[in-house]
Amino acid sequence: MWVVSSMSKKILVICEGTKKEPEIIQYAQKLDLLPENLQIVSYGTNIYKLYNALEKESQGYPDGWDSLDIQLSMIHSARTEDEKSVLMDSYTDKLLIFDFDPQDSFFRNHRDEACRRFQKLRGAEA
Repeated sequence: MWVVSSMSKKILVICEGTKKEPEIIQYAQKLDLLPENLQIVSYGTNIYKLYNALEKESQGYPDGWDSLDIQLSMIHSARTEDEKSVLMDSYTDKLLIFDFDPQDSFFRNHRDEACRRFQKLRGAEA
């Protein structure tokens, strides 16, 4: 059972895939592991492409990553009006569900940098 009252939480889940991850998240909801008041947005590509897009956007802020809002950044690249509407809403929590994608050439060729970028993404949403 979800520990915190689902009435007090409104969660945005940003995930990598467009099919498997949303299915897993919805299954976790059915098992009552996640609250019902949850919205899922699929980024549709891997963590490195997300990082690169956010890194580029952070260049426009005087304090870079410290002012970056992943949710706001994704509004500009929303694929549909429904997705844009979901991203424009307010949430108490944001979850990013991605993996390292070790098969990606960036990870294979720059393992230390990939880990540093992953940690930076975690800090941006803290």
